[in-house]
Amino acid sequence: GTSTNGGQLLSFQSVHFESPLESRACIIPVTIYYTKLNGKDIDYSNRDKICWYGQVKFIRHFIGVLRLRYIEVTVMIHTKLELTSQSTGNISRKQLSSTLYSIISSSYPIFKR
Repeated sequence: GTSTNGGQLLSFQSVHFESPLESRACIIPVTIYYTKLNGKDIDYSNRDKICWYGQVKFIRHFIGVLRLRYIEVTVMIHTKLELTSQSTGNISRKQLSSTLYSIISSSYPIFKR
C-alpha cells in the first residue's frame, strides 16, 4: 500500500501478495484506524497529526505522534483467507490484492471534511 491523508484508501500493491500465494499461506486481513485524538474525534481538521503522507519526513511525523497524549485506535480482524489450491484455484496476486482491498475498504472510515 501507500500512505494517504485519510481522505481515501488507495489500492494495495499486488507485489506483496506473491509470497503468500506461492506458499499457500493463510492471510488474516486487519483494518486499523484511528478514532480519537486527545479525546476528540479524528476528522479532516486534525488528521495530519496521525496520517503520514506527502513530503513529511517520517521521523518528524513519528516524534509528533509520540508527543500526543491520547490516541484511540480500532482494530478489526476479518475472516481468515485460506490460500489452498482448492480455495483459490489459480488466483493472481492482483485478484488477491483486489479481494483484500474490498474487505478492508468496506470497514475503513474515510475522514470527511
